[in-house]
Amino acid sequence: MSLDESKPGFLPLPPLQRGKACLNCRKRKMRCDGEKPVCGPCARRSDECEYTDRPGPTKTQVLEEHIAFLENRIRDLENPAESSSSVFLANPYAAQSQSQATYNADASLAVTHSVPAIELPTLPDRWWENEELPIQLRPILLNSFLPYVSVTGFFLNVPRFVNSFYATTTNSRPSPALLSTIYLWGLKLASVESFAAYESVFLSRAVQSVAGALGATHPHKAKHALQAELLLSNYFFWTGRFLEGRYHCGAALSIAISLGSHRTRSSQLPNPDSPTDPVEEGERINAFWSVFLNDRCWGVAMNVPSGMPDQKAPNARIDVPWPLDMAQYERVRVLIPLTSKIHI
Repeated sequence: MSLDESKPGFLPLPPLQRGKACLNCRKRKMRCDGEKPVCGPCARRSDECEYTDRPGPTKTQVLEEHIAFLENRIRDLENPAESSSSVFLANPYAAQSQSQATYNADASLAVTHSVPAIELPTLPDRWWENEELPIQLRPILLNSFLPYVSVTGFFLNVPRFVNSFYATTTNSRPSPALLSTIYLWGLKLASVESFAAYESVFLSRAVQSVAGALGATHPHKAKHALQAELLLSNYFFWTGRFLEGRYHCGAALSIAISLGSHRTRSSQLPNPDSPTDPVEEGERINAFWSVFLNDRCWGVAMNVPSGMPDQKAPNARIDVPWPLDMAQYERVRVLIPLTSKIHI
């Protein structure tokens, strides 16, 4: 038990080892007795007592870090000419392990330069007819696609996606619908002349896989179906097949609304399916804005109204933060609860 300094016969507390006092006593410059879970001074004031030697960051540290990040972000937006921070117009992720081919995620390079010529390995006869692609071809198609993630509507976290791509268990890998769509894009973007003959086969397989994606048993079937629909919509836009592209844009929008991604971080219309960490929450936020932008682009291209539902309906109102670069979500180590929501 801690000693009360106000009582007669008080004996002074022995000095604590440096750094062992709780955060509240440090801020108030009071002597802390180091009692856990609540020290004597905090117990008398009915204050929340926190120590820095607990595993992981404290709630106070998480909030302070998040506030400092937002303050810096606001300063950059208010004074862009004086901002010293870099503004990435491309995916800033580093390469994966040596077993995974490195990729250049610079969007400007991806737009203005073609992917270097690819040397194909020896493939089985009539390999394109098999439902599963040859294992030696899969990383080639993936790495043909990765430099273009920022211009194809890809909203998933790239390092996590690449790690799941090389996973050994079925449920840990991306869904077949998403994989088939990635392979279609990789085939289209690869600088391999012979691949053009198989594009229609890959397109048919991707469309069929996406059509049944929501009925599959994959743990991330809805999120991966949304990503696949968005990639197909942009694929058809790029190839000039507007009716098909508009259809897949509408399908992506329907999935996004049904998943509640338009009300991520909403305190008025909370999403019952809570994200597990800041990166997953960032994927949901960026997913909605990717779909929202895709819908607006199709509206302009085809001179049609937006497919967004009526905003007067309570469950259709958009209440989601502005998107951030995925690396910024990665910096937040702990998911901030809704009670600490900060609008930006």
